[in-house]
Amino acid sequence: MVWHMIKIARNHSAGSHELIGVMRPRDEAAYILRLLLLLVVVLITPTKAVAEQFRCYSIFDTTTLKVRADTRGWIDMEDKPRQEVETLIDSNGDRVWVYGPKQAFKIRPDGTGNLVTIFSDTHVEKSPAYYCKR
Repeated sequence: MVWHMIKIARNHSAGSHELIGVMRPRDEAAYILRLLLLLVVVLITPTKAVAEQFRCYSIFDTTTLKVRADTRGWIDMEDKPRQEVETLIDSNGDRVWVYGPKQAFKIRPDGTGNLVTIFSDTHVEKSPAYYCKR
């Protein structure tokens, strides 16, 4: 960094120079401080890109599935590889992450939800096997 006076000059046709700006060390420090404050604000401002995590509990056994769906449309489940999924919002405002050919995790706006089984475009049933919550 330059901690001395910076002179900015412009050439004239007569060969003389004109001082058009001076940046003093305290000006440079204030500028850097403003940039750092802006960076802090950007980093701490919550964004929609933050992944949400849900735990889905099975009523048939003690297995707990940790479901993580982020903006890229992924689901992470314990002991299974990460899987890309289709993410959509249904007519009720519930968020749905399609998992497998006939199943989806359907999460309501309050953060609770279920694993649902998709039988056709018009027939979807809630699976009693898993209950999800944030």
